Amino acid sequence: KYIVPSNDTTYYCKIYKAPTSYITKRHAIAYKILIDDENSDLVHHLLLHECNPSFTFDDNNLPYGVCDEINDKIEPCSASIATGWAVGGDHLIEFPEQAGYPVGLNSPNKYFMVQIHYDNPQQTSSTAR
Repeated sequence: KYIVPSNDTTYYCKIYKAPTSYITKRHAIAYKILIDDENSDLVHHLLLHECNPSFTFDDNNLPYGVCDEINDKIEPCSASIATGWAVGGDHLIEFPEQAGYPVGLNSPNKYFMVQIHYDNPQQTSSTAR
């Protein structure tokens, strides 16, 4: 869980490593946005960035925190947006039958970054996912 600061706006970033345990090629065919109902009033939008495939992070110390405070650590993930979601959008997105997003074995992308924009006009601190 993440404690949303009592700022009007916060951009939180977290790097994730893609699955590597697959022994055959896999494709994601859908994605679902999970936001705790208790905190849905704070989440304005989120973006999933593909990190530069030639960059390797320390898997035991993947960067996370307020995006502006860790810019130097997340720079390899700032250029390419894979997908996004905003208030009012569908929480379940399914790809067309003939399409999929490669993950795991032989996928060029080994790391992804989730960037979440918290809109907090009441400027209250709250726990969010």
